[in-house]
Amino acid sequence: FESILIWTKTGLWRLTGSGTSPLTSRLTNEFEGVGCLSHHSIVYTGSSVAWMGNDGFYTWAPGQAKPTRISDPDGVTPAVGIAGTFGRINLLHARNVFGHYDQERGFIRWLVPMDGSSTNRHALVYEPTTGRWAGPWEYPDLTWIVTVTGLDGTLRNLAGDVYGDVWEIDVGTVDGYFGAEPKQAITASTTRTITCGAASFSTTGDGLKG
Repeated sequence: FESILIWTKTGLWRLTGSGTSPLTSRLTNEFEGVGCLSHHSIVYTGSSVAWMGNDGFYTWAPGQAKPTRISDPDGVTPAVGIAGTFGRINLLHARNVFGHYDQERGFIRWLVPMDGSSTNRHALVYEPTTGRWAGPWEYPDLTWIVTVTGLDGTLRNLAGDVYGDVWEIDVGTVDGYFGAEPKQAITASTTRTITCGAASFSTTGDGLKG
């Protein structure tokens, strides 16, 4: 934005300047109603900023007329928000919330206290390119995540918790699941047998084991 962004609990301000001798500066109130509950929740992705407000998560990018509430987007069908999940966040301890942008995987992860907890025991994951959410995933009372470069040159995510432990996270691989589409109809069933006349099931090599 070529400026300094300043959040209060209720709004967003911008400080701009020009010239070197003398330096002129201007402070403007950009938006109200989109404040920030935890400055640690503010994330810069390189093309936009995202943060947690008192009624949801927001993003703002150059060219946008106003910030977008991504946790409960207006006029989006089908709904892709997490308004109900956001309602489970313990706002009394929102100062503990922090965000981390994983530049390698391209998602934002917010660590939040949920269901009466005072520590960040859950993570909500947002993918800016698709607008999809995942989670909440359980985490061990984390207080911070930082991306570092390992000795082999790869990026690694290290996390610290309230007990003084340091973790390396994201060392495994899991695919998200976003929905299902029916393909064939079950034509008959008993306690142990399902019949689907239009489908061809594998019967060798443990094809259907489990």
